[in-house]
Amino acid sequence: MVFEIEKRAKVSISQFKRVKRFLDKNAKYLGKESMKSFLFNKPTYLRIRVINGKKNAIITYKSGNYNHKARKELNKNITISKLKKFILILKAMGFKECVSKKTERQSYKFKGLKVELNKIETLGLIIEVEAICRNKNQISKLSRKVGETMKTLGLKELQFSIYQKMMDKLYSKSKLIDKHSFT
Repeated sequence: MVFEIEKRAKVSISQFKRVKRFLDKNAKYLGKESMKSFLFNKPTYLRIRVINGKKNAIITYKSGNYNHKARKELNKNITISKLKKFILILKAMGFKECVSKKTERQSYKFKGLKVELNKIETLGLIIEVEAICRNKNQISKLSRKVGETMKTLGLKELQFSIYQKMMDKLYSKSKLIDKHSFT
């Protein structure tokens, strides 16, 4: 089990471009991905991410709320061919409401942290700064480092309550999923 320490900023197009220029000069570019995420909120948080051009989907379980300094995260890869069967299992377990969103992401490594520039369907332009650790004792230190990096990038942290409202709005548009929506 790992812990994810993450802070987000909702930005304008000019802020997005400014941060991208800064990272292009000062960080290691990790690449660009286009993906579709399927987010389940009940009975617990679960995300299935399908990245264009990949043979596997990534299933992510996170425990904790958006307002926690760090959330436990468990990732598992599953082949696309097994995804339909997995969805049927999820439905039998009570995972019925789901929202999907498309994301265009550019990732960078900066001062040992991951910085992701996201264009997210419905949510807009979101920049995330994150750290991953296995040791609970490192969470406070890494949280400070993530916050300092946000300041270095000139970003104002998106308050958890606002992000929660944004996500709640997405979930209010939830629909019953079927196995065909994942292809």
